[in-house]
Amino acid sequence: MKGYGLIQALMIAVACLCVVLPLIRMPRPLPTKTQLLVLLTLLALPISAYTFYQNWGVVGADLAYYLEPEQQAQRQKHQAIRPLMALAQKRIYKLRQHLSDKPDDILAWCDLGRLYSATHEYPHALQAWHNARQLKPQHLGLLSEINANYQLAREKIIERQALQP
Repeated sequence: MKGYGLIQALMIAVACLCVVLPLIRMPRPLPTKTQLLVLLTLLALPISAYTFYQNWGVVGADLAYYLEPEQQAQRQKHQAIRPLMALAQKRIYKLRQHLSDKPDDILAWCDLGRLYSATHEYPHALQAWHNARQLKPQHLGLLSEINANYQLAREKIIERQALQP
């Protein structure tokens, strides 16, 4: 993005030079109306160029038209998931605050484990499921869910480690 801003600034500077250089080479002073017009042009040119390049970047960023159908579907999926991920992160933050006050809340640990798994933060999910399992090892209703999700988080961590060089 920095490279784009540099090109943008360079193009605006060139556009301003195209107006200023001919004026510098003129042998006599300009009439007042012409001076005012040149001043307005020098002010309007960078502003309009900046606006044009900003909008050009936005239009150019919409590449979905040129993508293959599978790529379009993947892009739409990621765009749809982004707000959900933000909500999940907010909920994780609130659960962490709650658990700092009430660390023995097994349901909160289970919710935290589910959210961490949903956001692919498997090491944190593993720790949350471990904490839930430590609190109520005899609770049969939750124990099967806790153990299944604990095992899933462990498998995902192992998969990621295997993919890393």
